[in-house]
Amino acid sequence: MFMKQCVLDTLAHQNKIGEISLALIDKATMQALNWQHRQKDYATNVLSFPADIPIALKQTIPFLGDIIICPEVAQDEALKHNKPFQNHMAHLLIHGTLHVLGHDHEKDEDATVMENIEIQLLQNLNIPNPYTLRASRDEGVTPRLQEGEMF
Repeated sequence: MFMKQCVLDTLAHQNKIGEISLALIDKATMQALNWQHRQKDYATNVLSFPADIPIALKQTIPFLGDIIICPEVAQDEALKHNKPFQNHMAHLLIHGTLHVLGHDHEKDEDATVMENIEIQLLQNLNIPNPYTLRASRDEGVTPRLQEGEMF
């Protein structure tokens, strides 16, 4: 139930309605997809694919895209960063939904916008700011995420 709530809260925050598919896959499948779509040869935690449907074909409730999560990678990351698995999954779902809606973090200013939305939505679910947790571990330094890393 919490996974659905994460997506619905994100859509509501962005004033959007629509359908999003969610797939939970294993590491080998995620690594293959990450290579196929991003030419990155490792299993990542989440991939998002916004729908590319012509406006004329969009329905009353539009299909917005796909989110693919690898729970094995998410669990490894949660353990590594000493955080509850459910909190990390919530972050990945919110992050993936924002990507489906067109957000990205390629530029620092875009990353800041995206992180602030994530922080707000996580706080609404009583989940601590994952970026503050990172900053405290890094002795006050808050670097951008490394490739393939999600806190």
